[in-house]
Amino acid sequence: MKRLSLAIPTELKPPIVEKIVETADAPVLPYLQRKLRGFARRRRWLESLRVLSTIYWLGPWRHWAIRYYQWRNQNQPLLSNATTFFTGLDAAQTVAQLETNGFALGLQLPEAEVAALLAYCAQHQAKEYHNHDLNCPALRNIVRDPALLEVARTYLGAEPLLYSTQLYWTHPPAIETEKRRVQKRKARFHYDLGDFKALVIFFYLTDVGPDCGPHITIQGTHQRKSWRQMLSRYLTDQEAQALYGDRIKTITGPHGSGFFADIACYHKHSYGARERLMMSVTYVLQRQPERRVPKTF
Repeated sequence: MKRLSLAIPTELKPPIVEKIVETADAPVLPYLQRKLRGFARRRRWLESLRVLSTIYWLGPWRHWAIRYYQWRNQNQPLLSNATTFFTGLDAAQTVAQLETNGFALGLQLPEAEVAALLAYCAQHQAKEYHNHDLNCPALRNIVRDPALLEVARTYLGAEPLLYSTQLYWTHPPAIETEKRRVQKRKARFHYDLGDFKALVIFFYLTDVGPDCGPHITIQGTHQRKSWRQMLSRYLTDQEAQALYGDRIKTITGPHGSGFFADIACYHKHSYGARERLMMSVTYVLQRQPERRVPKTF
């Protein structure tokens, strides 16, 4: 992959004070979800609610639910641009890799699009940006890219729903106690519940090497989950190494590089000693989003 130079705006810095921008999926809903998750973590008996949610999405009926929504296929077609940024992208080959591995590499954003996204973040100086494709033209152009939509449509087996977009910083904790907290909770292998079937497209907007908290995934773990795996969504590094060994893959790349991922795969971002700016676009099979225009800064 050819590495290109990029003049990053000098004022682009991860914000010193954490600022969460509440947006779509209704402004209040994500806030309440985070509060409820924190409440549940402090009261272990409430973790049973999370287990029930996991069983609902990933239980033994998952295959039949996917087939039903693929057959129903009642989602409205998403708006699509006339041209693509990814002219060499082979949808069939990408979907085959996703089906086998749970991820597929090989995306590269044009320099102009990366620069536009960096300038947008430099202007607003937030830690997270939820659903800003609704007012950021550069992000909206990526969301509507016809080649990406074709991969999502083929992998999900139906017209996809755009569930969310995110731009977000991850940066090393300033103090040792916070580092331990991040390593304990955020830097553990886990899988996420987006829908019966979901696809996420990630882009690194800053260079990401081994010391920048790269995305780490476990190849081929996106298929059926055992009952034991549904009871706990987490794996320690030791458990992951013992169970999966060389199937653990670390994804690094220069700014603008991207990849597809099924977040039902076990994955994590490793602890980084340097900042990372990342973008994600989530498409789902049938789970209806409630997207609103983001609040102004």
